Amino acid sequence: MILSRIIRAFIAFFAAVVIATAVACIIGTQFVLAALAGIGVDIPLVDRLATTWHDLINFGFIPSPAFGFSYAMVIGVGLFIAFLVAAALSYFLPRFRTVIYAVAGGMAILAFLGSSYFVFGASMFAFAQTPMGLITQGAAGAVGGWVFAKYSRQETT
Repeated sequence: MILSRIIRAFIAFFAAVVIATAVACIIGTQFVLAALAGIGVDIPLVDRLATTWHDLINFGFIPSPAFGFSYAMVIGVGLFIAFLVAAALSYFLPRFRTVIYAVAGGMAILAFLGSSYFVFGASMFAFAQTPMGLITQGAAGAVGGWVFAKYSRQETT
């Protein structure tokens, strides 16, 4: 029984990281492409799709040679820490478990993006340079938190 709970939590965590990373990358790419279109660059749909796929794989999941990490790694570490806090909170507030994990997921990404701004003096990512960009990245983390809450929930008997 305990082993099945651990396996379920591990699978839910992996799914949360993959989905949060995918949503964050797709939205981030569209922000960058929208900014380019805003200055007059014509970007056909085929190029939008190819760029989105490229960013999803090469930024989202494959570690960058320049940085030595991928966005999924950063999101994974952030979600892990946030979900530990969420587990403690949801122990005392079980009725709000899903909301707690969603908020924790969103805050994990916002904390990373905010701390990177203070460390480097500027946003490391073009898509996170506007308030709406930050909000959408936080929303991607919230989706990851929701996925974890949904799929790691104990089965009731």
